[in-house]
Amino acid sequence: MSLNLSYVLFTPYRAPSTRSPFSLSGSASLACSYSSPSFSAMDFLASLFVKQPRADYHISDLGPARFALWRPGTASTAPRRLEFQREDFVVLNERGHAIQASFFSPLPTRVSATVFAATATAAATGSDPTDPPAVDGAANSAPSQDARFPVVLYAHGNASCRADALIDAVGLLLRYECGVVALDFSACGHSGGDYSSLGFREPGDLEAVWRYLARTHAARVASVALWGRSMGAVAALRCAARWAVLGLAERRARFGDVPLTGLILDSPFAQLWSLAQHIVSTSSIFA
Repeated sequence: MSLNLSYVLFTPYRAPSTRSPFSLSGSASLACSYSSPSFSAMDFLASLFVKQPRADYHISDLGPARFALWRPGTASTAPRRLEFQREDFVVLNERGHAIQASFFSPLPTRVSATVFAATATAAATGSDPTDPPAVDGAANSAPSQDARFPVVLYAHGNASCRADALIDAVGLLLRYECGVVALDFSACGHSGGDYSSLGFREPGDLEAVWRYLARTHAARVASVALWGRSMGAVAALRCAARWAVLGLAERRARFGDVPLTGLILDSPFAQLWSLAQHIVSTSSIFA
């Protein structure tokens, strides 16, 4: 098996966020015994790995459906005000679970020289007018971007959700006029399903979203890269491996003209058993 990718980026382990991946409520006691575990202990172990509490967020936490960001200027280019939209959608994975996802994408516009100068001045002075000049169709206008653009599929970590993409990926990538798709894996966030598989079955969720893009946005999406965090990094690796063994005809049948071009892997684990031992050894319940 070989992968012909433009780039593969690994990043080292980072300390987890302050949000605990699980919480215990009520006064129920957990009787833990390695020789004869009680049902409550087994339930707790299951919550550590495959049935963690879902990340709690509201769809409004993903921001407005339409918004703008400034792309900083360089020595040879002026700052640019870029407009974007968010499309929420649902796809079914190979297990029949409803996967909730959001597509953040650039809005194709034609910006005249007058509008460009006005927005560049606003950026230089630190202002961001709430009512920017209207986009016109003047003869000196030009497209702000190509018709097709690369898209990054962001795969969150265990017990997390698509809102994490707003922290890591969305603001960074949109300024370079890339699209970003963030999804809730099965049994996470607002998606269907009851159990997580820590990266084993999650590649099917990524493939379902990828195929949706190829089917409904083929005229806009040029390529796909996978950005995974922890469990999401493992899912991204497995998804890439599944794609790599397909023949060209099958790749086109599944994903159309939207190839995989890169991987960004943040804190992937190499062995699930080693991860399980680490979680158990660091959990206060076993201290």
